[in-house]
Amino acid sequence: MFESIGRSWQLFKYSWAFLRRNKSFIAFPLISSVAMLLACVVLLVPARILAGVFATNSRGELNDTSVQIIIYGFLFVYYVVVYTIGVFFNVGLAGAILKELDGEEASVGDGLRIARSRFGLIVQYAVFSATVGLILQFIREKAGWLGGLIGSLGGMAWNLATFFVVPLLVVENKSMLDVVKDSASLLRRTFGEQVVGGFGIGAVITLMGLALMAAFLALAILFSGSWQALIVLGLAALMAFVLLGLVSAALSSVYRVMVFRYAQTGVVPDDMDVALLQGAFKEKKKKR
Repeated sequence: MFESIGRSWQLFKYSWAFLRRNKSFIAFPLISSVAMLLACVVLLVPARILAGVFATNSRGELNDTSVQIIIYGFLFVYYVVVYTIGVFFNVGLAGAILKELDGEEASVGDGLRIARSRFGLIVQYAVFSATVGLILQFIREKAGWLGGLIGSLGGMAWNLATFFVVPLLVVENKSMLDVVKDSASLLRRTFGEQVVGGFGIGAVITLMGLALMAAFLALAILFSGSWQALIVLGLAALMAFVLLGLVSAALSSVYRVMVFRYAQTGVVPDDMDVALLQGAFKEKKKKR
């Protein structure tokens, strides 16, 4: 256990050092988050229209099947829009990271150009992911507790199978089925099925979040008699947690792309110990 914690901390430190050298890469999750927020606001308009449509159901103008079709249709559109935005900026970030790992200087503009050149594939993957997400949501809603279990396990399996999809979208020009197959095959063939390093980085970020929360709570208690101070503390806490979320997203991308490059080529950055990446995975035990 202590070895795993130490390895996770080393991975975090290396990813953090990489991000410090490329601070502008924080722009990718920042722009992505803003774009998703705007998309959600825009989609509130058709959501309000849907609410009016549902109200007619009580007068018998729509049957349950029609309502369900409308709901799932809207969810599909929502998933496609959100996934397209998220994957677009993740592809841009992955492209910029790969250029840096190859010894080339990369900017936010370089990453965005890479993402634009893959826009068709990104939309295809968004549609593919939205379809999977909608199917899992349907199973959760229609099959009770068993559906919830199947949906959760299916979601975990999908996230694992698509672990390398984003960097693969940068370097390959294949159909979505082939990209997903390559992602699952690359992970399985190289190391096994259970990635632990990414979870370790997430654990470090979680601990940092808890430390921030404790610090702000202590300050709130200390300045509880001043509402002006509490407002300032509240705004500072909001900004701190937003920044932590952006850093977490960027660090996760750095880690994922480093693992992808090693899994694909066996090459690691010059200033990184190969054992660190090799130990980030649990190898599957061979059947006798």
